[in-house]
Amino acid sequence: MVIFRTYRLFIWIFLLVCLIVGKQQEIQEYEARFEQSRRLEEFRCMNLNNYKKEGLDRLFSKEYDRIFRAVKKAPIRQKDKKRVVYEDSWGEARSYGGERNHEGTDLIDRENKRGEIPIFSMSDGKVENLGWLPLGGYRVGIRSGEGIYFYYAHLYRYETGLKKGENIKAGQLIGYMGDSGYGEEGTVGQFPVHLHVGIYIPDNGGNDMSVNPYYLIENLYQME
Repeated sequence: MVIFRTYRLFIWIFLLVCLIVGKQQEIQEYEARFEQSRRLEEFRCMNLNNYKKEGLDRLFSKEYDRIFRAVKKAPIRQKDKKRVVYEDSWGEARSYGGERNHEGTDLIDRENKRGEIPIFSMSDGKVENLGWLPLGGYRVGIRSGEGIYFYYAHLYRYETGLKKGENIKAGQLIGYMGDSGYGEEGTVGQFPVHLHVGIYIPDNGGNDMSVNPYYLIENLYQME
């Protein structure tokens, strides 16, 4: 009888230990996910010009290096820049297609004339997406060798011969600025002529997360 009680006690102790260990692992996994989300949020919201100065490069050295290795050219030539206006609108509220946040920088044509300003790839890479999206109109999605995804939206038209799966070089012409989108294919005129530039990094879960392109674009023009 004593042996049975001792055996039963050992079983309860074993089950209790398993429960405690399982809970500790669950807590650790939750804390790790929370910490990753917090750091990614810091990364998404940072001013990239102050990245190293603020010490965030120690937290995001891999992402930092990947982005700056990938970004090589401005999407609009310096000679056309005087015709364009843009500001830091990343994260602002948008409503078409449901409540959401703006995940890019809009470079707007002061003259509002579709099809006149050429758009160039900011990176080497491969055309991953091409075609119509209700939100983005005629868009091009290019994935760099570093895994960074560059999204160019609201184009008037693509450069002749551009196709999905094609390898692209930084500075290569990909299309022309327009005002396509916010409707079925071919819809134009719902907003001013502009280029929407989005930049995304893959997280550990394989999902693309938006980063603010504004300071990257500013940096590119300052370097030219």
